Amino acid sequence: MKQNIGYYKLIEDNIFLNKLYKKYKINENMPWIEMFVQLERNYYLWPTIDYQASFFVDGYYKWAFNSLAIYGGIMHSPWFDSTSPQPLNFGGIGTLLGHEISHGFDSSGFHFDEIGDRIDQKDVDQETYKKMEERFQCFIKQYNNYENNKLRPNTRFTLSENIADNAGIRASYNAWKYFTNSQRKIKHLKDSLNKFTDEQMFFIGNAFTYCSVMTEEDANNYAKTDNHAFPKARVNLPLSNFQAFANAFKCPSGTKMNNNEQKCQLCTFKRIFIVMIIHIFSHPLLSC
Repeated sequence: MKQNIGYYKLIEDNIFLNKLYKKYKINENMPWIEMFVQLERNYYLWPTIDYQASFFVDGYYKWAFNSLAIYGGIMHSPWFDSTSPQPLNFGGIGTLLGHEISHGFDSSGFHFDEIGDRIDQKDVDQETYKKMEERFQCFIKQYNNYENNKLRPNTRFTLSENIADNAGIRASYNAWKYFTNSQRKIKHLKDSLNKFTDEQMFFIGNAFTYCSVMTEEDANNYAKTDNHAFPKARVNLPLSNFQAFANAFKCPSGTKMNNNEQKCQLCTFKRIFIVMIIHIFSHPLLSC
C-alpha cells in the first residue's frame, strides 16, 4: 500500500510536473476565461494520478492505486498536536490512519487486489466470502437499529465507512499499545488530563474529532449526500463494539456500551496495521 503523508511527493519531481503541464498553453497575457478553458480542457489528466491538494482537511484511500493519503490540512488539533500526549494523537490521527488503511479490506476494498485490479468473485474462497458477508450484515443491522439513524433507514450506503471506523480504532489502539510498550519516550499528560487513564485518553482523543453541531436541515442534507454515519454513531457504535473501551471506562456487561450480544467486528489484521501505523508515525511531520 503506497502512502502520501503531508503532501503529494511527485510535486518535487520536475520531470513529472513538466510532463503533466506540457499540454497547458497558458501565459500571463491570456484572458482569465481562456485560462479557465485550458484548465478544464486538460482536467482529464488528473484522475489518472493519485493526487489531492495538501491543504485538504481529510485523508483518503484509493483502490485503483492501492494508496492512502493523510495531507497537511488535517495534521493539527484535534487530530494531531506534537505537544499532546501520545494517547490523544493515536486516538485522533492514528485512528484516521487505521480508518484509511482499513478501506483496503472493507466491503468494497476486498474486491480489489494489491495493484488495484478487481478480483473476480469466483477467485475468492467461498467460505471466506460467506463469512465476510455475514459480518457485513452484522454492521448493517446494527447501524440500521441505531437511534440516530432514523433519517437514513438503509445503511448499506454507509457500510464501507462504518467498517473502516470500527477497524480503524482497533488498529490504532493496537499500534498505540505497541508504541508505548517499546522503548520510546512517553510524554506526561497535561495537568487537566491527569484524572484520566492513558486508555481513557485514547478514546477521548478519538471521540473529540467528531464533535459537531447540526441543524435539522443539516442533518437531512447529510443523510442524503454523505456516505458516513452521523457523528454520534461514528463514536458510539465502534466504541460499543470494542471491548477495550468497556474495560477502560468499566462499563458493566450487558449495558449499551458493553453488550456482547450486539458487538460486530470484521477482522483484526493486527500485525499488518501495527506495522503500517507505526511506520507512518515515524514520519517527520508526525513526530510525537
